[in-house]
Amino acid sequence: MVVEGDKGKGIETSNSLVNSAEDEDKTSSPSLPAVKFTSLNAASKYDFVKVKVWLGDNADHYYVLSRFLLSRMSTVTKIPNHIAIKIALELKKLLVDNSLLDVSQTDLEANLFKLMERWDYGQEYINRYKMMTR
Repeated sequence: MVVEGDKGKGIETSNSLVNSAEDEDKTSSPSLPAVKFTSLNAASKYDFVKVKVWLGDNADHYYVLSRFLLSRMSTVTKIPNHIAIKIALELKKLLVDNSLLDVSQTDLEANLFKLMERWDYGQEYINRYKMMTR
């Protein structure tokens, strides 16, 4: 294929490049993004349920529980990342499955500490968590 340049000189291009671009346009759907879903960006059904964690004695303030932040806090206590993610998911499952959508901070921590011990991350890790959050 010959394409006219700025000064009237012909520039030869490869047909294989043009044809492959046309073939890609025919085969790919413009409405669907080409995103591969992996375990890194997969969402759990529990991510769509909001659990309110109430703070203080009077429960005047609350925040919505985030598995991501909970797992990050657990990694600060030196729990491996992949285990921290599993513990955070298991805690959220426990709360949602038992319809505990409004929970106090102390109840949340008590359940978290039980799960940490079940995963063999005992008192040493619990003390680190308490030191970090106080």
